Amino acid sequence: MKWSTSGGSIELSGTWDAILIEDKVTRDKGFLNVNVSDIQMNISASVFELDGKPQIRIGDCLVKVGRFDVEISENELLWLNPLFKKPFSRSIQQEIFEKVCSTARSILIEEINRYFISNHVQIDENFSADFNLTQNPHFTRNFTEFGLAAQVVHGEHVCHPENNANFTEDYKDYKDYKDYTLQLIGRGVINTLSKVEPFLNGNRIHGNLRNITFASRIDFLNDRHYSDKYLNNSAKIEKIPAQKVIESVLSFGMPIPSYHSVLVPDSSRIQVFDDYLRLDVDFFH
Repeated sequence: MKWSTSGGSIELSGTWDAILIEDKVTRDKGFLNVNVSDIQMNISASVFELDGKPQIRIGDCLVKVGRFDVEISENELLWLNPLFKKPFSRSIQQEIFEKVCSTARSILIEEINRYFISNHVQIDENFSADFNLTQNPHFTRNFTEFGLAAQVVHGEHVCHPENNANFTEDYKDYKDYKDYTLQLIGRGVINTLSKVEPFLNGNRIHGNLRNITFASRIDFLNDRHYSDKYLNNSAKIEKIPAQKVIESVLSFGMPIPSYHSVLVPDSSRIQVFDDYLRLDVDFFH
């Protein structure tokens, strides 16, 4: 990614002191004014994925100055002015370049991190979505490509499916129970498979629930198992409220993560593939 600015200007004023030591010591002082205009800056940055979170790396920064005027008062050491003006001007320009790039880097890092870090998006008062990058972003002149995975969360509770099978790791949570009680402790696990037809409405992804299938099991600390009949009946009972929850989330829609001052136009569209959705969006600032 690259950013560029143009038309910037800076005005500086200050004082100078000089001491000349030859046959005698000569002291002089005066004022100076610096006017820098038509400052152009180009800065590059790259975004990459680390543990599902976006990171930014600031690259090169180049500053050019269209006009640089220095006014130095001429007093007793008038003849030293040409010798003094050139290195002073060079030093001031270098300081301006460093300050401009340093400020730009700080602003970009602060703004971009503020956007990237806020990957927790509220859907409504009960549900939210956590976004994670699945691959490094890809930037070209014509488009920017992000691979995102979203996990819908109810309240403050997060249930990661990949952790459900590791019930024995939670054994320490039940160490105060008697042994015979441990034989009865189990955890219900529900797997759902939903077929959703997504559509885009404004800056939110909605969907129509076409089909949903349920499968349930109960994990014990030992090798106990419930009958398939019990599990099937349990799944039928749990299916109705779970289906309502999914329909509620689809009705509210999932916000497209975007910067606060970026608008999503009506020309945006959503395309469905086997393993992912693709949003073709033209953002306007």
